[in-house]
Amino acid sequence: MFKFSSNCNFTKKNIISLLNQKGLMTTYDQKNKDFFHLKISLSDKSLEVNIDKDNLSFSLPFEFHYFFSVLMKKLNNVSLNYPKFVYFPFKQTIIANNNEATLRNTHNTIMKNLLMSMENGISRKELYFHIWPNDKDIQINKLDTHLTNLKNYLLENLNLKLNIISQKNAVYLNLVD
Repeated sequence: MFKFSSNCNFTKKNIISLLNQKGLMTTYDQKNKDFFHLKISLSDKSLEVNIDKDNLSFSLPFEFHYFFSVLMKKLNNVSLNYPKFVYFPFKQTIIANNNEATLRNTHNTIMKNLLMSMENGISRKELYFHIWPNDKDIQINKLDTHLTNLKNYLLENLNLKLNIISQKNAVYLNLVD
């Protein structure tokens, strides 16, 4: 998830809609949790994109496919550094102990949400619906299975032990040993 802002409401609304259609979680609500900020400035001749400290410029007009392709190349390089690992949320990759592992979509969604909710945790129901938004019946044991599978996968492939705690219908990721 990343925060999105723009100097033009029309541009903001439409680019957010297009990015969401491509499966990217965006928000412009300052209360929502995020990994970083993507800022877009529109002028008469160009669209300027700032991703944290990285700047991109697109001459107008341009095709969205080209814009999205260039943006994804930059987003795939966005990394979040933690004491025992480096996480690439858009590349769906974790690097630890000089090894790299690619996460399945379900595991990446779990990891992303656990990291964004480290301070207060995330409700099991909310996490469940981030992973399976179309499910009508909640099967918490399915969530528990995927949490265990993620922990086992990272332990086997990266020798990385995650401390995922479930308490009072919430799930927490504790990175302190």
